[in-house]
Amino acid sequence: MLDRERHYTASELDRMNVSYVRLELVPRGVGRIQVRATNFYHELKPGENVQMQLTVYNDGTRRLDNIKVQTDPPVNWVSTVTPDLLESLMPGKEAVVTVSLSPPQEVNVGDYEATIKTESYASNKKVESEDKKIKIHVTAQASFFGTTLLVLLMVGILTGVVVFGIRLNKR
Repeated sequence: MLDRERHYTASELDRMNVSYVRLELVPRGVGRIQVRATNFYHELKPGENVQMQLTVYNDGTRRLDNIKVQTDPPVNWVSTVTPDLLESLMPGKEAVVTVSLSPPQEVNVGDYEATIKTESYASNKKVESEDKKIKIHVTAQASFFGTTLLVLLMVGILTGVVVFGIRLNKR
């Protein structure tokens, strides 16, 4: 009778004429992906574009394959990702992806949001990743004519106050 607490060697099991199967445990690892950037907030004026570098990092213990970085831009915005597909990324390694977002010609002043989505596979299994949000603030262009008019108006009011004060003081 075999003792369940004791560990038998292969030669002992052969001598006992017992059948056995050698099992080998192979660790598979885990695929994880991170997307990093120095800044997820951009401020621009109408006619300007957002250009940013994203770092795609393999944070897992398994090689990632067919990594796609996609953007979900605001309505009527145009986005490009270069390169659009990374063939593979080994654990602990990173790759740089360039994202460009272009607003439409008649973009309104305000806040916009674009979403960065990554999709990859490790051992033909989809790797889940966290979506990143890019906040974009479109500011109005300053009018040179309006600013000049405002400065002249302020100087005129200030001159009027000084002249009126001097006249009141002489009476």
